[in-house]
Amino acid sequence: MISRKAFTYLLGLSLTTLTLSAAEAHEIWVSNQGLHKIQIIGVSTRKILAEIPAGKKPHNLAFTPDGKYAYVANVGSNDVSVIEAATRKLVATIPAGSKAHGVTISPDGKYAYVANVGSGNVTVIDTSTWKVVSTIPAGKKAALAAFSPDGKKAFISNIEDGTCMVIDTTTFKPIATIPTGKGAMGIEVSRDGKRVYETEGNENKISVIDVATLKVVHTFKFGHKEPHGLVLVPGSDQALVTNRGSANMSVIDLTTNEELATIPLAPRPDIIAISPDGKEAYVTSREEKSLQIVDISGRKVVANIKLGGDPHGVAFRP
Repeated sequence: MISRKAFTYLLGLSLTTLTLSAAEAHEIWVSNQGLHKIQIIGVSTRKILAEIPAGKKPHNLAFTPDGKYAYVANVGSNDVSVIEAATRKLVATIPAGSKAHGVTISPDGKYAYVANVGSGNVTVIDTSTWKVVSTIPAGKKAALAAFSPDGKKAFISNIEDGTCMVIDTTTFKPIATIPTGKGAMGIEVSRDGKRVYETEGNENKISVIDVATLKVVHTFKFGHKEPHGLVLVPGSDQALVTNRGSANMSVIDLTTNEELATIPLAPRPDIIAISPDGKEAYVTSREEKSLQIVDISGRKVVANIKLGGDPHGVAFRP
């Protein structure tokens, strides 16, 4: 029979574990190029909880669907850092192409696709072995990847080419290259898999690609400068787009193709992450060196957390 003292100890340990688990499940991770670290911010506390050394100039990051690992593309060291989220420990470093820019995890969590802006290709990593299984030629300055919901296609934005390349993920082969616009960057696939949305900062526009025909079927132009980061808002038909040259963020209705609102932000807003409930957006500001927290329905900034260095990528830990 367990003693009362031991029971009290174990109960306290269990409650502590639950408390820690709840806290860890509500974190924002920021890749800070200037500090060569990942900064972890508490959603509720609005404070930096920890800093983790990564590779040189960590640029963008993404979590596996189960939230166990974060993959970080290091543009300065041409590799990917794998961090165990619960322990906040670096567990692997995987070579990628030149200037590893963006990393995206496949919907089933089996692969990480790394767009390499320097070498113009995509490194495919097996997440079970942390080994490179393929290197796929892409366009000039391959920036970011996005997957179709079924994971059968990957879409790559190519900055200098002004194109979106489509990859068959079963064969790791390109199957199409779609002309879009110069400065192709932020890219997302609609939840029904029928549309791809891509920002083109050099031309101040956003292209909408029909997945069935692999052609651009619509263009958003709202008069803002350098649209860059792009996310879809969960539970709605809306998208958020940061406009780096205009220091604001557009709220776009994807059914009516209208801009619903423009939210002022700190100078040079960059990448956006969003809470799973669609209530808050988390935006890095390169010039102000901060993370801005935006109330989406209220359409206003509710917190501005100073980070220092050069914050760039941001992700909500599942």
